[in-house]
Amino acid sequence: MTDAELSVNIKRGDREAARELVRRHYASVLRFLVTLCRNHDDADELTQETFLRALKHIGGFRGRSGLRTWLHRIAYHEFTHRRRKQRPESVLTDSAASYPFETTSALAIDLGRALLALSVDARAAFVLCDVEELTMDEAATVLRIPSGTVKSRLRTARKQLMGLLEPEQEVNLSVSRTN
Repeated sequence: MTDAELSVNIKRGDREAARELVRRHYASVLRFLVTLCRNHDDADELTQETFLRALKHIGGFRGRSGLRTWLHRIAYHEFTHRRRKQRPESVLTDSAASYPFETTSALAIDLGRALLALSVDARAAFVLCDVEELTMDEAATVLRIPSGTVKSRLRTARKQLMGLLEPEQEVNLSVSRTN
């Protein structure tokens, strides 16, 4: 079933379609939020809020973007809303960080730590484009910024990551897809 069919079925009240939406996209949304929140518990809570909001407002989904892009947009909105409400002294420390990668290889841990050194804006662009493999246009939709700004943030993120990671690891952080 395509995402378009899935959204139509959810709008009709099909609970199995709603479960399929969560099954399909939960891991991607959670991974994105873990890199933004720097705390797995907060990311998990925001992921649940994202899906509750998405299911509640599925009638507002017009299909101008893919469901995955729409879900990431809601997730980013939930994250920025929570971030605005937090007091500056409640900012998480690196020791409280969770890493978004399912593997515990040294490279994944190093990349996770390096991601924490980036600004939230650069981190979001990098994760959307290079980890979640959204196009720059899709990432621009999620972040509600021009595609050129995504490209700039992505370039900044890649440059900073290359500087933070050890040169001998030879990590290729470029996307093979074109937009």
